[in-house]
Amino acid sequence: MAYKFFFPAIAVLAASLTAQSPVLRPGEGLAVVSQSGEVGEWGDVNTLSPMGNLAKLLWLHLEAEEWESSGVEHRCRGELYDVRCPKSHGRVDLAKSFKEDCNVAFYVWVNLSRERWKKDYGEGGARMRLNSVFGPFIGNRLPREPALPEKLGTEWFADGELLHAAPGQLVRWLATTSQERLMRAIRKYMLGFSDFAFGSKAKWWIKVSEAPTLQDAQKQVWVLGSDGSTIAVLRLPPGVSPKEAQVRFKALLSIK
Repeated sequence: MAYKFFFPAIAVLAASLTAQSPVLRPGEGLAVVSQSGEVGEWGDVNTLSPMGNLAKLLWLHLEAEEWESSGVEHRCRGELYDVRCPKSHGRVDLAKSFKEDCNVAFYVWVNLSRERWKKDYGEGGARMRLNSVFGPFIGNRLPREPALPEKLGTEWFADGELLHAAPGQLVRWLATTSQERLMRAIRKYMLGFSDFAFGSKAKWWIKVSEAPTLQDAQKQVWVLGSDGSTIAVLRLPPGVSPKEAQVRFKALLSIK
């Protein structure tokens, strides 16, 4: 389909389909998509880089319904085996674990799912289930053997160089009709059920996630947000803190 530019906060879609572009800094990439499918892209939106904690989105697509129906909970003490969280999160459910990026809880639930898939589908079928969602973000970085990794570590939902994305690619993936349930779930997790049920649909939720880079031990920051009709993804270069990234996201989209 032919995409048009859509950025109501800082650009006007004229009859000629020309729009004023936001001024991005070097290394930034911003992609925005409206409910009607109109897309605006500015800066470095096509370069692939590690997703970091945003990889949890892929797991929510696959397993959120199952995990919610099971009422998953975990007590995070900040570390489990070689998986660490920046702090001890205490008891978390799915909503809190996603909102606060609890790697320990995701490690437990991801590997429980792995065992269930292996039992239900066999190793080959389980790998096909992974590839059905993770394939576009893995490329050729997953070895052919074994069919299913023995354990799914943080490279599958937080750290490492296994899963890559670009802002333009990610915003289009999130805007497909198959992700409508995922986007509703994220809004509920980020804003709480009362806001989800009774609040203003125009209210933005914002998810800030750190990710590794392909250079040394540097970190970069992704920002994902939506007001229920518009989805925006901003990737910032190394050296920008999560707090600064959120301020920058709000400034670019004129969010108060």
